Amino acid sequence: MHATVFAESFVLGATATLIVVVRPPSLLLKGRHARTNYRGAPVAGTLGVVLVMPLLLGCVIAIAAKSYWRPLTAVAIAGGTLGMIGLIDDVFGDRRAGGLVGHARALAHGRVTTGTLKAFSGAVVGLAVAWLLGSRGIVWILTGAVIALSSNLANLLDVRPGRCVKVWLGAFVLLAVVARTTDAVLATTALAGGAAAFLREDLGERAMLGDGGAAVLGASLGTAACASVGRTVLIAIAAVLAALTVASEAVSFTQVIERVRPLRYLDALGRKT
Repeated sequence: MHATVFAESFVLGATATLIVVVRPPSLLLKGRHARTNYRGAPVAGTLGVVLVMPLLLGCVIAIAAKSYWRPLTAVAIAGGTLGMIGLIDDVFGDRRAGGLVGHARALAHGRVTTGTLKAFSGAVVGLAVAWLLGSRGIVWILTGAVIALSSNLANLLDVRPGRCVKVWLGAFVLLAVVARTTDAVLATTALAGGAAAFLREDLGERAMLGDGGAAVLGASLGTAACASVGRTVLIAIAAVLAALTVASEAVSFTQVIERVRPLRYLDALGRKT
């Protein structure tokens, strides 16, 4: 597929996102959508959900480029559905329980949190999308796990301005290099443009991804990876995501990043001081 299509998709995704985030809908700036960040600064806490727009735009561009419908549909369903579920958790979620262990403890005491429902939804959507991609048997389980865990990991990284988007863009570039110009990579290229455009607002502490925006990014890229790589690479991705998810229950990613100088530099790059 010609590189021009990818470049145009990236630029269109970035442009469409900039138009919205520079003057966001007033609904996303008040009430339950308003947040204070880690420094206590007021931000638009759920604005990241607008990334559904470049995601769908990218899928339309891929359709126009005569890409195969199955991976495009899978990417759109995973990112769009889990993004909306994440937005519901953003707006109505119970923040008293944190992490998988916290939600499991709440469930053990008879309290069903929105986080528990989000985790269950992630598993269901992941397996449904994996089936749509044609995965069966153990590969079906692995694919579903990668999609669900990718969404969850993106959410875990969204605790400092720009962190999640930076990691996501790096992972997108890595996937594009490894998998080359697959239909699924093209489907997420406009989203990459949108993420790059959103990074300005994120680093400027004017907006946050929120669970919704993080889920759009994580689930979409996880699905694109599953649709683009072979079984060996899929197993490796699943193992890394599982290890990071388990580690997050005992170790603070922020503390680890602060202790490693190159990671600390990249994490702080472009952020307010």
